Amino acid sequence: AFMDFFDEALEILRLSARSPEAEWFELELLLKSRKFLEALDLSQKLEVKFVEDPESSFAAIYARARALWGLGQKSQAVDFMKSIVKVKAHYKNAHSLLNHWVGQS
Repeated sequence: AFMDFFDEALEILRLSARSPEAEWFELELLLKSRKFLEALDLSQKLEVKFVEDPESSFAAIYARARALWGLGQKSQAVDFMKSIVKVKAHYKNAHSLLNHWVGQS
């Protein structure tokens, strides 16, 4: 039942007007609903679409790492997250998730 909420939210979001915020929210909903392949695809599209915004690149890589972790590609996910933390030391979410993942390895 919990997953249904994310699926319904995705359906509603996809009917709404497109905006950068809606596209990033769709990516988050894909991750939350465990649609990791779709999330990987969308993260790559958003990274290209918003290439002028450096924050978008980090957000896309962060999402890609989460999707890879969900798909069981754990070492690749950790590598992506380490690359974010190396460049952006103040990215607290990346630090927290990386520490959590490394603790599970």
